[in-house]
Amino acid sequence: MKTKTFLLSILIATAVAAQPIVGPEVKSAPIDVLGDAALLPQGDGYLIAWSQRDRINIGHLDATLHETDTPFAVPLAPSTTVSFVTLATTGKSVLVVWKQQAPGSANSTWAATLATDARSILTSPQFVNATPNAPAAGQRDGRYLLISGDESLVLTDKLQTESIEAISPAVSAAISPRGESGIVSVALKNTPCFCWFCSGLCSTTATYTFQTPTVTKNIAFTYGSTASVKTAPTHDPIVATDGDHFVGLAAMALETDVFELVADRAGTLWTLTPVPLPGIVALAGNGSDVLVVWSTASFLKGSLLHGDGTSSEPFDIGQYAYAPKVFVPNSNEFVVLYRYESEIAGRVIHVQGGRQRAVR
Repeated sequence: MKTKTFLLSILIATAVAAQPIVGPEVKSAPIDVLGDAALLPQGDGYLIAWSQRDRINIGHLDATLHETDTPFAVPLAPSTTVSFVTLATTGKSVLVVWKQQAPGSANSTWAATLATDARSILTSPQFVNATPNAPAAGQRDGRYLLISGDESLVLTDKLQTESIEAISPAVSAAISPRGESGIVSVALKNTPCFCWFCSGLCSTTATYTFQTPTVTKNIAFTYGSTASVKTAPTHDPIVATDGDHFVGLAAMALETDVFELVADRAGTLWTLTPVPLPGIVALAGNGSDVLVVWSTASFLKGSLLHGDGTSSEPFDIGQYAYAPKVFVPNSNEFVVLYRYESEIAGRVIHVQGGRQRAVR
């Protein structure tokens, strides 16, 4: 397994590898009571969805992330709060999935389908299940695959359920372009203190289980007052797509590990410095490079991780930006979608070979 350690503030490798060219920032107009947002590559551009008060808006962007039409709204129940949105398509419809909470109700996953042009509703919003975790959506063989909480569902374009499989509750999930799923579950073992001068828990062991169709990987991490590491992980573990396979991230207190989840070869491991508080990180890969994005006290930053274990110089994406998501429209580009207080923003990150530094 190849290993490369890098600090998130300096370039430590100058190998001949793909380097990022950071495109211009594109911002929306101010949006009142902005929630979450998501992208879906479509044709030469993108579909974009974002939550705003008690509705979800869906519109079209061109290849440079500029709006091309007036958004279509999917109305929700009054006083509904939406904390997460994602999109998928079978080519015959568009699936919109979100996490919502209404007064007096638990966090839950809901879904609706739209016509392929995202200008009309095919199937009105339907409850999926109750879960505190973000769902993942994709397609396989002309059907939607939806992972939410402790269920993996196969749905038709009209949201009819073809199958439901019970799974370990997924704190993170991803679905590859060919319809394979990766999930992460967490098991906690608490060790209480038994002494006259102490009380409560002495340590907690968190076991992360990363599972794909071909790989199961367990990572155990112990922290607490009697452990060598005192603080809990800064972020839940993440699984993300990386071309035809998956990549995992474990944000532990002393380091952040990013690793390929592959069965037919030794996957690359990148060991990063810890994700700084408040623990904001996102990533996705194109099969050759992985773009990891994280938030510092004042900047949203990114770095390309290469399959040979090297990395690009960290580069700035947005100042005082947060809630990043990474999308992969093709093998030569990444898109980072993120938020300011009342604006959605994004950048296209172009991948170019050679010994270049990240440029703006």
